[in-house]
Amino acid sequence: MLPGAALQEICNRAQVIVLSNRQPYSHELRPDGEVEVTHSASGLVHAVEPLLAACGGVWVAHGSGSADRRSVDEFDRLNVPADNPQYRLRRVWLTDDEYAGYYYGFANDALWPLCHRAFAKPVFRAADLDAYWAANARFVDAVCEESVDDSPIVLVQDYHFAFAPAMLREQLPHSTIVTFWHVPWPERQRFSICPWGSQLLNGLLGSSIVGFQTDSDRQNFAAAVRLTLEARVNDAGTEVLYNGRTVALRVYAASIAWTPELDDAVPVADCRASVCEALALPDDVRIAVGVDRLDYTKGIEEKLLAVEQLLEMYQEYQNRLVNQSRVRHRRLLSDHPARGPSSPVGRLAISPRRRRLCRQQSARRHESGVQGVRAGAHRRARDTRAQHLCGGRPLTGRRAADQSLRCAGHRRRDRAGAGNAGRGTAGTDAPDAQDGCGVRRPSVGRRHAG
Repeated sequence: MLPGAALQEICNRAQVIVLSNRQPYSHELRPDGEVEVTHSASGLVHAVEPLLAACGGVWVAHGSGSADRRSVDEFDRLNVPADNPQYRLRRVWLTDDEYAGYYYGFANDALWPLCHRAFAKPVFRAADLDAYWAANARFVDAVCEESVDDSPIVLVQDYHFAFAPAMLREQLPHSTIVTFWHVPWPERQRFSICPWGSQLLNGLLGSSIVGFQTDSDRQNFAAAVRLTLEARVNDAGTEVLYNGRTVALRVYAASIAWTPELDDAVPVADCRASVCEALALPDDVRIAVGVDRLDYTKGIEEKLLAVEQLLEMYQEYQNRLVNQSRVRHRRLLSDHPARGPSSPVGRLAISPRRRRLCRQQSARRHESGVQGVRAGAHRRARDTRAQHLCGGRPLTGRRAADQSLRCAGHRRRDRAGAGNAGRGTAGTDAPDAQDGCGVRRPSVGRRHAG
């Protein structure tokens, strides 16, 4: 968090507007008909909200709650928090189809796997790109409507709004636009597979400052700009001259401040005894606590399978391990039979189908590895035989390629000879039994006449 003097300086200079996909507060309709207000626990909210609380700015975000429309005024606004208003929340509405293309489509199917170093192939669909662009334009319109002049400070958050900075620059040319890219930025070779890479970079370079989590992310972005756009990047990779403007590239290691109260926390032994007593657990039980997210880049699947393998390999921990997890979006813990449906304690629950698929994938990876070893052994044996035919000299370059072609010719001649012998024809009369084994090297780059 910034010191108070720095916050006050920002507040006195200009209006502050935050643009993000996730909203800090949501209103959900409960089964009993009452509306429940939920404060987001995301790191983005905890990092940015103190600034808005100090400046009394505006937060523009997607209204995703089931009762969000009930809580806003005619201009889709409300002051938050309700008991002590500190800033204004402006909600933007998207239909299910629009959200599917913008968020689940381009943002999560294309950009998320493109940026993360995970074994997932990005999916690029033109329809998703159109939805992403349209959603960015709608959010930008909301920002402009909330701006009191043409020079606000706009804090654009994350990969959901790659086009927004350039759009904001067109409508608010005197604004200060600070874009923070929360996720990693891919290496330039990986980024080059995106068919709309230049459009993404052009959108982000509408910013005054583009911030990244690490220096390697900043350097990767600078390399992508050098490779893709007609822009000048300084040697340090900290500034980009593009369209007559200088854009600063900076590193801001975003984090959440440590809670001082935790310094005087209850000792581990006392805490363990209290948990065991509250949950009626035996003293020898092992307790595992996790805060997880349903995301293949976060390792939750590997974590669950690792715990399962632990219980299979060390059976003494069976019925002695309690795993307590707080999972976003979906519950992965079955209810503990001894504590009832409201208990946060449960046992690991992976569907039999998912477990079977994971084991099949593991078996296929193992088999492919074995086949690769066998293929390598065959290649080495073939090269050894070819080297023996050449008087023991190693095969390199064109000699290796020529010898490979000759060996292929010998194999075809042998097969043809065996077939002709079965028909009473001498193998040497076969068409492939010609000088040079019947193999003719094709001319590279030429089209052969029929």
